[in-house]
Amino acid sequence: MPKIPEYRSRVGVTADIPTRAAQGSDLGGTGLSDLGQGIQQGGARLAEAQRILNARQAANEVTQTDVKMLQAQAELTTELNDMVKNWKPEDGEIVPAMQEKVRQRMEGIAFSNGEAVHETTQGRQHFEQQSARLSSHFLVQTAQAQSHIMGQQVIVEHNKAVDVAANTVQTNPDGFDVFQQQIAEMIDNPNGRYSALPAVKREELKRAATSSIARSAVQGKIREAPRVALDRLNNSWMSEHLNDTDMPQLINQAKTAVHALEVDEDRAYREAERQRVATARAISNKMLTKLAAHDADPSNPPLTAQDLIDSGLGQYDDNGFQSMISVLHTRSKEGDREVKTDPVVFRRLFNRIHADPGDPNRLKDETAIQDAFGKHQKLSFADMTHLRKEFQDARTP
Repeated sequence: MPKIPEYRSRVGVTADIPTRAAQGSDLGGTGLSDLGQGIQQGGARLAEAQRILNARQAANEVTQTDVKMLQAQAELTTELNDMVKNWKPEDGEIVPAMQEKVRQRMEGIAFSNGEAVHETTQGRQHFEQQSARLSSHFLVQTAQAQSHIMGQQVIVEHNKAVDVAANTVQTNPDGFDVFQQQIAEMIDNPNGRYSALPAVKREELKRAATSSIARSAVQGKIREAPRVALDRLNNSWMSEHLNDTDMPQLINQAKTAVHALEVDEDRAYREAERQRVATARAISNKMLTKLAAHDADPSNPPLTAQDLIDSGLGQYDDNGFQSMISVLHTRSKEGDREVKTDPVVFRRLFNRIHADPGDPNRLKDETAIQDAFGKHQKLSFADMTHLRKEFQDARTP
């Protein structure tokens, strides 16, 4: 087997080995170092560019949010005003409906086609802040508006209830106590809208309502029975419910109504009296015409006492009826002995017919003329007929 000779180093371990620091040239020169620094600087510039882009996007999102929020606030304010303007009692509360409008509007700003609009943290944070601010703003505004319209509705309903009560007691004054109690119970009902009012305000409303109803009740009584109303008012009727200025005004109204009633009653009496006198005169004329017709032609039916009774003259003028009876009686007894006229009596009656209206001797009807013939036999039948016509002509306008 061949034998391989052992290798022996020719350099002794104790020999000097020259040493030095590595140089850039040993690693390919300074290029690699510059490359590392360039990469670091490029990364920093890229990060700065990205930061600038993000800042610009954030600023754009913030500004767009502000613009959209301003537009939303303006439009939502208009919608709220329309809701308040068109509100009806059956619509109920408007806060939930307005909150839903605000929520939908905020979603419309935050999302587009189902994706979030704000990509930057600043944009999202600004939107959330503005959204919260706007939502809070409209919650307060809507609550105030709702309180206002509800309050207005309470006033409307209150005034309506008071008006209904007041109008009713105008025609039924004695129903005052019932309506006063109903109004008070409505205002004091703890489950009603009035319960939100302070106790002092509720008492004020009750006093005002009671005063209004009391005033209407008094006015109704004045129309119904002015003398009764005036008597009651003079005895402090309703004074505890009326204002200080109401009582003297209502007393004056009652006095005026009483005076008007007296005028109407006097007018009615005068008209009834005129009708009575006219009717009695017409009947008397008819009876005397029948009497004269028989005198002129005995073949005509004579005037009888039964004719006078059946004529109804007595129910219109009892004195005239009695006077006509005496005329009939005297006329039937005349025969060949006619009643002669006393000139003094004739002249006196004539003067009384034409006396001034204020003269107490002025004749008011034909009874005295008829009695001068029938009862006293101081006037002929012909002169009696003549003076009756004179009287009627003088009294006819």
